[in-house]
Amino acid sequence: MLAALGYRRNRSQPMLLLAVGIALLTFVSEVFTITVAQTGSVAMTPLVGQVTEFVGLLFVLYSIVFARRQ
Repeated sequence: MLAALGYRRNRSQPMLLLAVGIALLTFVSEVFTITVAQTGSVAMTPLVGQVTEFVGLLFVLYSIVFARRQ
């Protein structure tokens, strides 16, 4: 939430990427995992959660690297 507010205040792309990464790591990962578990594909449940968390970590890493270049 603070990263999103920081983006709105400064219009900084690294802050936007950080906000998206944190959202993927926390909220979106859980929602996707619960949704996949409810639809009946129990074998895919851990994979969906891990892929979402991995993408979130990539966003966070890219925001850190991108911030150092600016």
